[in-house]
Amino acid sequence: MEDLSNCRVVDFGSVDPGKKYKKKINVKSDRLVEKVTTSPQINPLEEVFTVVRDKKADRHPWDNRFVVEFTPLLPHHKSFSYQRVEFVEGSVEYLLIKGATKGPKINLSHSRIVFRTTTESPTSHFRFVMENESNCCDVFSWDFISKGSEIQISPMNGLLPAKCRIEVFINFEPKKMGLFYRAIPCLFKFQEPQYIEVYGFHSKTRLSIDLEKYMVLCEKLPTYPTNYCRYVSDCAPRVCPESKPTVSLSRRFVDFGSVSVMQGDQLSSQEIFLTNHADKDLTVEIDSTDASVFEVHPPSVRIPQNEGSVRITIFFRPDQPGLYYSGELHAAFLWGVNLEYKVPYTITIHVIGDSFTRDSCGWGPSYSIEKTRIVLPGSVPGLPSYTTFQINKTGPLPILFNFEPAERKETPLFVVKPTQGLIKQDFQLVVVQMFPPDKNDVIYQEDWHLIINKFVKVKLEIFGSCELPFIIVGQDKTITFPTTTMGSYSYLQVPLSNPTRLELEYHCLESLKPRTFSACQDYTVIGPGEQQFVEFRFSPEKLGVTHAPMGIQVAWAPYHYAAKKSLRGTKVQAETVVFLEGTAEVAGIYASPKNVSMYNVLLNEWGEASFFLHNSGNSTAFIRLDCKNSFRSQESD
Repeated sequence: MEDLSNCRVVDFGSVDPGKKYKKKINVKSDRLVEKVTTSPQINPLEEVFTVVRDKKADRHPWDNRFVVEFTPLLPHHKSFSYQRVEFVEGSVEYLLIKGATKGPKINLSHSRIVFRTTTESPTSHFRFVMENESNCCDVFSWDFISKGSEIQISPMNGLLPAKCRIEVFINFEPKKMGLFYRAIPCLFKFQEPQYIEVYGFHSKTRLSIDLEKYMVLCEKLPTYPTNYCRYVSDCAPRVCPESKPTVSLSRRFVDFGSVSVMQGDQLSSQEIFLTNHADKDLTVEIDSTDASVFEVHPPSVRIPQNEGSVRITIFFRPDQPGLYYSGELHAAFLWGVNLEYKVPYTITIHVIGDSFTRDSCGWGPSYSIEKTRIVLPGSVPGLPSYTTFQINKTGPLPILFNFEPAERKETPLFVVKPTQGLIKQDFQLVVVQMFPPDKNDVIYQEDWHLIINKFVKVKLEIFGSCELPFIIVGQDKTITFPTTTMGSYSYLQVPLSNPTRLELEYHCLESLKPRTFSACQDYTVIGPGEQQFVEFRFSPEKLGVTHAPMGIQVAWAPYHYAAKKSLRGTKVQAETVVFLEGTAEVAGIYASPKNVSMYNVLLNEWGEASFFLHNSGNSTAFIRLDCKNSFRSQESD
């Protein structure tokens, strides 16, 4: 392990993720810097720093000015990089670059809203607050299609500055009598989604009823540790180990492709399958936000209990040529003798299509992608990891997008949601999940394609990692103290590094010989790629060589609130054992000269004399001189 105790530090502090930051440095030396390279111990997925020569600096033979760039991508994340500064004559110095990112803390004032409407008052309104309590700004986007929906939300997306709150207006206008339920997710760029559940009851006259008594479950809905898991549950093969939906569907997103109105191919159909995992029969009723374009048959059907399955046919009938279409199908589930109960669990099916001819490919899209290299936070075996990225619409026309993996797999490692859609607002947020298998110390990569307006293809590289907590102590886990003497202490600063992408917490346990070996270290957090120094102490109790092992307990200490909830109170930890060795000897101290005499000293005055102490041993000796006032010379006897 390289000695990085005396390296120069460049600290960017705590900044917002998703931006680029620069700092200029000048390596003051009379030697010319040949190159600056990254330490090989840094994980390649953690490379968020770059060091380049300052092109604006005055060029002269001994110019050592550089620009350091910091491009953080993940919120609540610490980054460290150790750079080797190599000079032309072969000498090396080290540069420590570090930075951290902040993260938003956004809350909704209400998570559950109840509307009651009648034929006399067919609409209802409600206002709630979205507040960002942190010093990090973020963007938000409500993930549903408002056209043709009973629910309208304003604003649909936008920027939420730090320490700011905005008012959100929601309007409910039911299409038919009865009960209504909808769980609407709000996506954020640097935080897990937030849900707002909308309950509604529309009747001819106002009735004083308790909706809780009418919205009854035939069985408990599945619970998810995080809202990330809840959001991707309807399209991910694995969300959490114990997840089991009430009803599952074969496809969450349906793409009809091109259906030409001009050539008479006005109708196209595709099929999906619904499976009932409950122990009671269910009746599904499916509504369309745009029934004139996307039609469902049958609109109502009974699904048998215990893995019973039914087939649903969806028809796409565009009414105008040369347009992109998108819509949602909402499936509500009824049960009971007279279907008097509505389960508060709905499935949304997203459908897209276009009405361009085969000779036409639509209009050229105006867009920008925040990043094509998507890196997810580090994770451990069996726990998912998430991130979000942004697609911007830079022109006035909507753009159609679709995600496809470069290689089709039966069980994909990465899941993208939404996988398709029509961007009519300023931007679209996309959530990526990685559910790692039971393997550790692995970097995963998949190539995906983002297809825009059917003909523009952009390659995306998605990376994730899975590993267990691990630290490196010293060179080979053996700590050898310098030789010391009995009755003295020997201290040694030992480097300890975190080679993983996980934020870890470590603690030195008691050694088998606690009175001889100890560590002056309490519970300490170490970031990904960071190197710290731990002070060990050796206090010999006997002469000769002493050995003893000591355990260092290390555990995953995620800062992300979603990752903490995924752990559910459990710990992912490991233990590293180091071997301590110390040698104690008898101090070989002698004085020269052995006798010192002071004569002719007047009363109440001081006399001065000197002597030398010599250490003939192999260790540093700690001595104490005592003055014996009663000592008398032999010559005076």
